[in-house]
Amino acid sequence: MGQEATPDTAKEVAELPQWKAEDWEMLKTGELIPGSTIFGGIALERLLSGDQEPIELDPVVREIPEKKPVEEEWPTKISEKFLSRYFHYAPEAFLVDPQDLLTDQQKQERENFLNYHADDSGFDLYVYLFDTKQEVPVGESLQGVVLDHFADKESTAVVFYFMGDPKRSELAFSEDLSGEISRGNMQDLMKLSIEEAMETEEPLAQLEFFSGQLARRLSGLEKKLKEDGVLGERLRWMGEKEEEKLGSLDSLWHNFRGNSEAFLAVVVLVSFALSVGLLLFLRYLVDRNRAFVFPDAQGSSLLGAPHAPGVGSVISYHNRTQPPSLQRNNYPDYLQRM
Repeated sequence: MGQEATPDTAKEVAELPQWKAEDWEMLKTGELIPGSTIFGGIALERLLSGDQEPIELDPVVREIPEKKPVEEEWPTKISEKFLSRYFHYAPEAFLVDPQDLLTDQQKQERENFLNYHADDSGFDLYVYLFDTKQEVPVGESLQGVVLDHFADKESTAVVFYFMGDPKRSELAFSEDLSGEISRGNMQDLMKLSIEEAMETEEPLAQLEFFSGQLARRLSGLEKKLKEDGVLGERLRWMGEKEEEKLGSLDSLWHNFRGNSEAFLAVVVLVSFALSVGLLLFLRYLVDRNRAFVFPDAQGSSLLGAPHAPGVGSVISYHNRTQPPSLQRNNYPDYLQRM
């Protein structure tokens, strides 16, 4: 029916150490100390010598340095593939970020802000973004970028901004303003902007605070230059444009009155429209205040004597300001069914 299970071959088990007669005799005489083979010869010698001083570690072992955590290293060198877009080509937008340090949405928000500032102010503000620890290559500088790419532009401010470290930021102006703005004014502009950025530790928020404060300070600088009479062609054009906005209505009215035919036609049309509107308004007032007075209904006599009008002959009006034709309710004539 079935086969008997044959037991598995017992696995060989390592034998435990056994005491020998020689070991027992050596233990009695003190020549063998239990556990001495585990601690090594140095421990055995110390036990036999009777020295109670602590055992010193070997100098080689003692001088092993502790393992320190690896710190994250920030890149300091700008990759060569980005150098041309930073230093060799004129920027196509107010925000220069070849390394994509910002996301597309963050970059779009910063560009919208700089575009709005350029439209609202007489200054163009260009911002070059670098990483926290990156160094500008030897032979390149902010002044070199301004001379190479902004020589033909007026009223322009250029900033080298380092994400996460606003204190390293640099500011320079185009040639038309570099001689008019003192170094002290530039330091004040940067100091206030940096202090605004250092109120937070988040790199993107630092950039927003920095650019916002710098834009406001540039607007104040623009007003001061206007008061001092130091205006570049762009700033002077902005001032003239503001004056044109203020006097545009007066000039339009003056030109309009100069054209007699157009002026007469518009006057006639406006007068006619006002007259029609006035008449409609007066008619509305008359209709609203009109009152209707109804005489008492006189019924016919029956056999020479008055009688009740009967079902459906009651006349009532709930609104005295509307004509009777609008207050008529048609009820069925129940007398016809009788």
